[in-house]
Amino acid sequence: LRSWVKPGWPFYWLSLRQVFLLQGVVIWLLTLPQQIAMVTGAAADIGALAIVGTALWCLGFYFESVGDYQLSHFKADPSRRGQVLNTGLWRYTRHPNYFGELCQWWGLFFIALEAPWAWCGIIGPALYSWLVINVTGQATLDKKLSREKPGYAEYVRSTSGLIPRRPRSE
Repeated sequence: LRSWVKPGWPFYWLSLRQVFLLQGVVIWLLTLPQQIAMVTGAAADIGALAIVGTALWCLGFYFESVGDYQLSHFKADPSRRGQVLNTGLWRYTRHPNYFGELCQWWGLFFIALEAPWAWCGIIGPALYSWLVINVTGQATLDKKLSREKPGYAEYVRSTSGLIPRRPRSE
């Protein structure tokens, strides 16, 4: 970030603009369905959308938690340095933690849909999904790991990028 500072620009101004303001806008958009639901008042009864949203959130929590746990144990083993994690959830998707995070945000969106006008907040989870898949997460990490790990190209060929499914070689 410091290398982006132009002469005469204070670092704090650049960090505010490039880091904190951007994150604030993304989080604001991401939580828009919940904000709308809180302002308009959600129904007292738990409907089908809330049940679907809760199930989706729980699935996401499982994938993100277990995926992160498996990755941390894999990285802690020095004998695995330079290898590709392709067991557990990582056998079915290259990014179980990203899949889980997106499921959680979409689950919250479905829960919020019980409130009037919450559908207007679809921009939040839709934009965040696009960012994770195309900008900050999956695409960036796949490029980096393809350069660093010799077996990663085969892993990309055989394993789903985001949505879990059986490996192609089976």
